[in-house]
Parts: sequence; C-alpha cells; structure tokens
Amino acid sequence: MSRDSLIDFFHDLARARGQFLVYDDGFRTRSYSYAEVGGAARGFAARLADAGVRKGDAVVFWSENRPEWIVAFWGCLLSGIVVVPIDYRSSPEFLARISRKVAARLVLIGEDVPPAKEFFKAHFFPKEHGRRLWLGVSLAYYLAALVFNAFPLPQREAGARQRLRYIGDLLEDGCSVLIFPEGHHTDTGDIDRFRAGIGMIASRLDAPVVPVRLEGVDRVLHRSWHMARPGHVRVAFGAPMRLAGEDYEALARQVEEAVRALLS
Repeated sequence: MSRDSLIDFFHDLARARGQFLVYDDGFRTRSYSYAEVGGAARGFAARLADAGVRKGDAVVFWSENRPEWIVAFWGCLLSGIVVVPIDYRSSPEFLARISRKVAARLVLIGEDVPPAKEFFKAHFFPKEHGRRLWLGVSLAYYLAALVFNAFPLPQREAGARQRLRYIGDLLEDGCSVLIFPEGHHTDTGDIDRFRAGIGMIASRLDAPVVPVRLEGVDRVLHRSWHMARPGHVRVAFGAPMRLAGEDYEALARQVEEAVRALLS
C-alpha cells in the first residue's frame, strides 16, 4: 500500500502495537504506546476544533522535545493546521516576531522554556493582561533577573531538568543558590509546606543544604504591600544537611523540620 502523506503514516502508527515513546523528565521515565499517542493526537485535534482553530491556520510550537510535542504535531496534521516550530531557547521577542509573521492562531509553550513561567506571563504575553499589570510584572522580571540574579523554579515535575542543570552549573562555579522552598509568601509569616523541589535538587546534585529561617518579613514587606516599611527581621542559620534518596517529599519535610526548629 502506498503512503502519499504523513497522515497515511499516522494511521499506520496508530494501529501499531507496543511501546512508541520513552521520555525521562529528570524525575522518572515514562513510556507511551502507539495507541496512546494516536488517541491523544485525535483528542488534541478535537480540542483545536473546539477552540476555533481551523484548517490552514498556523500554530507555533515553542517547546523542547517531549511527548506532548509529538502528540500536538500529529493533532495539527490531522486537522490540516500548519505547524511552525521554533527552538525552545529562542527569545520571547523572536517568538513574537514569528507569531506575527505567520499570523499564528495559537502558541504552544513547553514546560522547559526558561522564561515561560507563570509569574512572568504578563511580561511575555501583554495582550492577555492589562497594561498596568504588564508594566508591573515586566519591571519585576527585569529587576529580579538583572539586579538579584533571580530565576523561577518549575512548580511541576515537567520543566525540572533545565533548572537542575542550571543550578548544577552555578554550584560548580562556586555560587550559593538561595531557594524559598514554600513557593510563595504567607499572610501571617508562618512557615508553609515545603515543596518537593528542594529535596530533588539537593539529592540529585548531592549539594549540602543550609537551613535558614527568616522571622518578621511579613511586618517589613507584606505580600499585599507595594513598598517595604521599616522594621526588624531575624535570621537564623542551621547546620548543613545532606539529603539522599528519591522520596523528594520526605526530603523536603526534613528541611522544613530543620527550619521550623530554628528560633523556636
């Protein structure tokens, strides 16, 4: 039987048996069968239709290589949609220029795209937000990156590999990385649950963790304030810790307990 288009090959793949894709996201290895990828691609095609993306429209892929990229690619082809892939390391400015040039109806963004984090979304996609929010978030982004050498950490497992590699490079260069493992400010200054990322980073990189507790930050710069106010903040340092294992939630709890024990 002749194969005249990529869609013909897709139908062959969707009927095949066995394992199709294997993906390691830095936490665990996942595998997907031919049938799973085929079904997901058809499902994505249906979602595109529901969103009003039609045959001949352009969709930009700004993503690293991952199973979802392949699923979305086949889903677009099934719908007759033009796929415009760009390197995930490209700048947001390049993305905007390409999107305008091809009149993209949709932009798909991968989890490992370095700047595409939730907190700075208004900076990179101003049309989706008000001008006031865009201006404030943009200023925060440039101040954090240029003045404080800050960078966002992924809130989910996907996207961890890129940040893990970057943190490892910093440690090899002799830098210390300051991490706020709660992921957000609290209203009262109480310690919240530590996210598993701190356990993963310390264990995978075999890096020592120095517990640090800050007390009184909420009285100097509350999360609802726009400017800091005069006040006193106490800082306490604990003994360095070594974390090992793959139960990152449990490792994070060890760090949390060590921090809670300070200033108590």
